[in-house]
Amino acid sequence: MKEKKKRLSMSYRRYCAMTISVMLVGLLLAALRTAAVLSDYEADIQYFKLGSVFAFTFNAGAVVLAVLAFILPLFVSKEKFIRTLPVPGPREYVLCFLSAALLAAYAIFEAKDFFSRGDAETAALSGQTFTSRFHFTSGLCVLLSLGLIVYLVLTALDKPGDKRVRAVVGCAGVAFLIFRLLALYFDTSSPINSPIKTLDQMANSAALLYLAGELRMTVSDARPRFALQTGVAAFVLLFPSAVSQLVGSFSGVLPLGNAKVLYALFELFFSLYVGARVLTILLNRKPAPAPLPAEEDGEKA
Repeated sequence: MKEKKKRLSMSYRRYCAMTISVMLVGLLLAALRTAAVLSDYEADIQYFKLGSVFAFTFNAGAVVLAVLAFILPLFVSKEKFIRTLPVPGPREYVLCFLSAALLAAYAIFEAKDFFSRGDAETAALSGQTFTSRFHFTSGLCVLLSLGLIVYLVLTALDKPGDKRVRAVVGCAGVAFLIFRLLALYFDTSSPINSPIKTLDQMANSAALLYLAGELRMTVSDARPRFALQTGVAAFVLLFPSAVSQLVGSFSGVLPLGNAKVLYALFELFFSLYVGARVLTILLNRKPAPAPLPAEEDGEKA
């Protein structure tokens, strides 16, 4: 029995080391993706050059890391994972507030773009192209982003007794990411299989799954494996996507509008928050304070 426990304990330590290694490689992938954007991206057709070594290496590495993120936790006994979310640390508070502020700025500029587009005829005269489905989904993104903003602020404050509120606004945050994916799909300003759009969609899908996993742990439905799996995948996809878009935009390679730049900044800081949260769950084996007896009785009732 002791040998089994020791083996599982070693397995968990190896898992921690391998997961941290995966995240570190994710940082290197951001450099590869940025190099691909700066050297091999053709803005006129919105694709990478054929045979781009940087783009191919990044794509292969991103797939491998995402697969590892989901497979590695399966080799660790579920009893070794923490059962409740640990208390956030100072770095998570700061990253939550910065993410919320940037998302609020994005919502303001997206709302401005929403009303400036007007109707299709006016947009066509000004050289803009969009569909009514994109117009509708981008408008919903503005409204639903308020839920994710409130969720991030409440997470940073971590006030006791706000779990139900956080669950409601968190669901609105999940819905925001869903409609963000739809808006990306309906956005006709870039081809449907553009590598910039494709990575952004994959990164936002992983962020959506992570937020859903964090929500489940917030309401005491402990699924630490799922939170870690989606958290690592979100980090290794979101961080390179955000960094490469921002560097490409500031260098003039990617002609992004204000709203897209602000959203990329949000993705950057949200990916850092997710990475910090993953490390806290991995390395802080001390769970958050248990609920008061009165709260437990109320939940059972």
